[in-house]
Amino acid sequence: MAQADGRIIWRVQSLNGEARPKAFDALLLTSDRALRDTLSPARLIGVATPFERELPDADLTIIVRTTDAASSLVSECDVLGPTGQRRVYGRSRSNLAVFVCSKSGITVTGLPEPGSEADAPAT
Repeated sequence: MAQADGRIIWRVQSLNGEARPKAFDALLLTSDRALRDTLSPARLIGVATPFERELPDADLTIIVRTTDAASSLVSECDVLGPTGQRRVYGRSRSNLAVFVCSKSGITVTGLPEPGSEADAPAT
């Protein structure tokens, strides 16, 4: 991990904080070939919550998808500087959350849970 540059603490937990087996799937994506080995495994299937993983502070995309659309998760990314102080923070309660982390900050997006009001077609 590139401690001199900081780190990302990625967490996923159930909405009520209870442990859940096989709660989510995730992908870790980067265009930096040197970073790919550090991210191994980059594809996670059927991961239990609560979950926490430390990642390098680099250009990185994290995609988190719940395995049960009826059960929401809270996904978080805490980007810490070299001294351990928080630089930026992102959080999502979407069933499909996407975190795009870069040296300039973090963008959090995702898709609503199926059948929610946000999922309804525009009129």
